[in-house]
Amino acid sequence: MNLLQKVAQVSRATRRFDGDYYGTFLDVLNNVELPKPKTEDGEEDDEDLDFENFGFSNVEDDEITFSAGGDWQEPLVITIKYDEKKDKIYVASYSEGYEDDYTIKFNEIMKKVVVPVEEVTVRAEDVVDVPKRGTTTVTADRKQLMRDQANQVFELTKGLTPEERKKNANYLLTIETMAGYILELTNDL
Repeated sequence: MNLLQKVAQVSRATRRFDGDYYGTFLDVLNNVELPKPKTEDGEEDDEDLDFENFGFSNVEDDEITFSAGGDWQEPLVITIKYDEKKDKIYVASYSEGYEDDYTIKFNEIMKKVVVPVEEVTVRAEDVVDVPKRGTTTVTADRKQLMRDQANQVFELTKGLTPEERKKNANYLLTIETMAGYILELTNDL
């Protein structure tokens, strides 16, 4: 598993499916021991690193570099990585300063790894073979894919609050009903 895959896993666990990918990234950082910033006077700040001034300078599969700091803190450039053996995201390096590459479209990157509930779909052409005779067969691998994706729907929706369920009732009912049908139908295959 690489860093972006871990970011996706953590964000799914925090159940942030409102399209707020910046907030999702901050959820990921909740479990990372970040360095303490200095105040403008050069003293170590008693407060945690703030994200009022924030920007990405590098986003790759295995490392993300960003800058952060509050209005009264000296900004830090931080590179995080993922240690698969320890199952932990950690600070690989940091320095004082600020770097921001405005060309990095972090939301676009996050959309590839953080799948909102409404985007969890099973495409028929991915899971069903239709031979020329007109009969339908489902391979064991494709059956398992269908079951995994249906189960993923229930995993993704089980952590929603009552308010989130009420707000998204129409599509949640549809997607959960479809997932239930898929699980029921694939039992007989």
